[in-house]
Amino acid sequence: MMMWRVPDKNLLVELPPGFYLMEDEDFVHLFYGEEKIVNLYYRIANPEILKAIVRAYKEKKGI
Repeated sequence: MMMWRVPDKNLLVELPPGFYLMEDEDFVHLFYGEEKIVNLYYRIANPEILKAIVRAYKEKKGI
């Protein structure tokens, strides 16, 4: 399980197994295994958006 602190906030995102995040200067990149799912600007990379993306991906892929 990965915990990720949202920039400039005291919020944590808990990601299910297999999902992980990578950061660079302006973006957060969400991956599942080797597949990049989405790139998000830091300013919109909040826990609820990330959780919604993970849910939608899991439903689409039947995970």
